[in-house]
Amino acid sequence: MEPVAANVPELPQDVLMEIFAHLEIPDLVRAGSVCNSWHSVYNEMRSLGIYKLSQTPCLLYTSESAGNSVVCFYNLVEKREYKDYSPGATNPH
Repeated sequence: MEPVAANVPELPQDVLMEIFAHLEIPDLVRAGSVCNSWHSVYNEMRSLGIYKLSQTPCLLYTSESAGNSVVCFYNLVEKREYKDYSPGATNPH
């Protein structure tokens, strides 16, 4: 038997923003990769600076090898690096 894809209606943008506001930054970045509508909410939150206030510490840095428009986060708990485009930079994706 083949799996059947569920047709889940899209949540309103304000509901997604409320949910996303409780996510740690790495989880927020991952959520923004799910689909176009979630990416749109993620970008809106980035532009407004809406994030969960109490975050697990991350090191924020830039890397010449990553390029001028990329910011890097190192999550101390996950021991993992994340990259994102700095606000105002053109995202090629």
